Amino acid sequence: MQLPAGPHAEKKPGKEGDLIISLKTDGTVFVGASVALDNDRRGIRVLRFLADGTIDRRWGTDGEAAIDVEGAIHAPTLAVDERGRLVVAALLYQTNDPYLADTTTYIYRFTADTAEPPATSTAVEFRHAAFDHYFVTADADEITKLDAGAFAGWSRTGSAFTVATRAAGALSPVCRFFSGGTFAPKSSHFYTPSASECALVKANADWSFEGEVFNVPPVAADGSCPAATVPVYRLYNNGMGAAPNHRYTTDAALRSQMIAAGWLPEGNGAQGVVMCSPP
Repeated sequence: MQLPAGPHAEKKPGKEGDLIISLKTDGTVFVGASVALDNDRRGIRVLRFLADGTIDRRWGTDGEAAIDVEGAIHAPTLAVDERGRLVVAALLYQTNDPYLADTTTYIYRFTADTAEPPATSTAVEFRHAAFDHYFVTADADEITKLDAGAFAGWSRTGSAFTVATRAAGALSPVCRFFSGGTFAPKSSHFYTPSASECALVKANADWSFEGEVFNVPPVAADGSCPAATVPVYRLYNNGMGAAPNHRYTTDAALRSQMIAAGWLPEGNGAQGVVMCSPP
């Protein structure tokens, strides 16, 4: 049985067990190979790459689809049907000698080829009135504890913005840092999607790296954001109150109010855009 590739697919056979399919419509590429799992089992692993060369982690399971079988796999072939769905075909032998065993043709069609939008969550802003400090978090457990008063002095401001909860495509991971007891009794958190700025702050003993906590669309050097996204402004309190603090907001009017109160804009472009918020 032979399934034709779709009109937008290009099949490129490689070495035995390998085949690459390029989707001309969007530049994505499927790469598949047969692999040995143990003495009795073989498998086919398929990865999907975006046009920029990165793994499309929204597809399959973190960018990968897998088929595990018992026996020896020969001539695995990838194809893409007219709807852009991935089809995998292979011959399966129950022994490693194809001349001594019956063959079975396996054909799989994957339904997860169309990437789902990245999962999103809401980054909620809180304020500590006594410290005049702001804090934003998309962590559901932290939000619950803050709302319940587990961390005294903090309350919601009513401001929030959307973030992506998993890496996908061109999204940038956002590094989070904590000042700990450096400026006690006050403390502060700092966020940056810039890899160079993240590395710089990691080298600063005043700050502890807490991990990459969410993802955002990248901001251009001139401060512009991709279509359908919203700019997030970063403002710095200029050390007022003897402790640094940053505020992150999508509200341009609020940004102006903070600057009038002595806060400094930080980020890309004239407006100080540090990241972009997905829809």
